Amino acid sequence: MKLRYRILSVISTLVAIAIVSVAVALSRENPCPTTTPPSSDAATMNAITHRCYGPPDVLALERVAKP
Repeated sequence: MKLRYRILSVISTLVAIAIVSVAVALSRENPCPTTTPPSSDAATMNAITHRCYGPPDVLALERVAKP
């Protein structure tokens, strides 16, 4: 009986690890969020923005409202 429970616990642990790794992999593939451009009467400036996780390629030069 103890061997059966040990095998079931190992299998359930492996299934849980597989589910967590799939969830992490899917969460990394979300597209970067888009922003609304500032209104035409607002003072703007150029800024390098980082909107999502990833390599340096995700950095973008955008026109944003001055803080």
